[in-house]
Order: sequence, then structure tokens, then C-alpha cells
Amino acid sequence: MMKKLLKSKMYLVGTLTMSIILFVSTGIQFWLTDYFINVLHFERTSVNIAYAVVSITGPTSGCGFGGFIINRIGGYENPKTVYYVFLFASIGIGSALFIPFIDSFYPVTIFLWLVLFFGGAMMPGLTGIMMTSVPPYLRAFGNSNGEIIKNILGYLPAPFMYGWFNYMFGERAGVKLIMFWGLWAPFLLLLGSLHRYRQLKKKKVNPLLDNNKDSLYDIPDD
Repeated sequence: MMKKLLKSKMYLVGTLTMSIILFVSTGIQFWLTDYFINVLHFERTSVNIAYAVVSITGPTSGCGFGGFIINRIGGYENPKTVYYVFLFASIGIGSALFIPFIDSFYPVTIFLWLVLFFGGAMMPGLTGIMMTSVPPYLRAFGNSNGEIIKNILGYLPAPFMYGWFNYMFGERAGVKLIMFWGLWAPFLLLLGSLHRYRQLKKKKVNPLLDNNKDSLYDIPDD
């Protein structure tokens, strides 16, 4: 089953991209308030209030927005899902790249909100990509293994890597690592978009216009 699962390119793209997003979000969760207070020297009360508002409204509204968009194009089984997730990733990571170089409270808070909003917007589509890229009989197994991969590559290393980079390379190195690590997400999704495009072209289906849901699997449905 594992051999079959790893033959699905879109499953790997979805799982690895999810791991990257969780790496970024976990680093933000553990360390951004510390960064704002001890590196940028923002006032603690303002940081705590702003972070609470941003961390609640950003990913929550983003997830709702992403789910709405995916539903509007016909659900996550639509092959165009990966294109929209790539767009969300590009905007979110583009916003993240500004954060390590901004010292003003309100601009950095706005960019952080955008990162969390578009990170949340990616989640419905990424979940759909992971599940619809493998046949039904592999989905429970694929979901379990996906959780293991996401924990090992996402949740586990982020807090440690932030602290280690700060210790080795300076007080802003950790936040640069967290934000720039997200660049892997649009890169992987670009590869996934190209793969999906070629996959549908082989079926003589217009990848941009047709809502074809057939043969999205990279492995046989047996």
C-alpha cells in the first residue's frame, strides 16, 4: 500500500506542501510574539492583543474563503483546485518574505495576517488534493500516513530550528528561516500544476476550462 501511495505525485505534492505550511504556522505560533517583543521591541500588551486578533481572524476567515472559492469552481475534485491553491500560496508566501525586514508594528502585523489568511485558504484545497489523488481504498491509509509526515516535517522541527538558527546566525535568522521556508510551497504546487496540466492534456481535456473529474489518480484504481 505504501509503494502504491508513493506513486501518486499529487499526493506527495499535497502532503509535502501541507508540511511546509504547518512548519511556517508552528514557527509563528511558538516564536512570533517573542520576536516582536524581544527583537523588534514592540510593547508587550499591544503585541499580545494584535497577535490574538490576527491568529484568530486570519486562518479562520482564510479557511472559509478558500473553501468558498473551491466550492465555487465545483469542489475539490475539480482539477483546477491545484491552480487556485498555487495562487493562494504565492500571495501568502510573498507576504511572508517582507516580515523579517520590517520594523514597524502595523505593517508587520498586516503582513502576518495575510500569511495566516492565505495559509488558511490553502487548507481546504490541499486536503482535497491529497484525498482525490489516490483511489478510495487508499484514502484512509493515505490520510494516516499524511498525518505522520506532517508531524515529522512540520510540527516537530519548527520550534527547534528557529531557536538553533537564532543561536547560530543572529536574532533575526530564525524568523527568516520560518518565512523563507514557505517558498517551497509554491514551488511544489507549481510542479503539481504542471503535472495536472500534462495529465489532463493526455486525455485531450482542456485543463483550464473543463471540470473533468475522471482519471485524477496517478495510480490504478484497483
